[in-house]
Amino acid sequence: MLTPEEKRWKRIQEKLLAESRGDAPATFCSQRTLFGIKSSVEEVIDRTVAEENARLEAKLHEERE
Repeated sequence: MLTPEEKRWKRIQEKLLAESRGDAPATFCSQRTLFGIKSSVEEVIDRTVAEENARLEAKLHEERE
């Protein structure tokens, strides 16, 4: 069983090895703030998706007419 420090060091070594091979390490980020509140990034994404869906729906409606 690895201690938290050993796990952390192992992750650092894996990232360094990946970077030395030229692999891009996976980046993780949360889109939720503490307590599950939507972040500003998530709000922008939701708004953009809603606008795009509305645009596509309007286009589909125009094609049907």
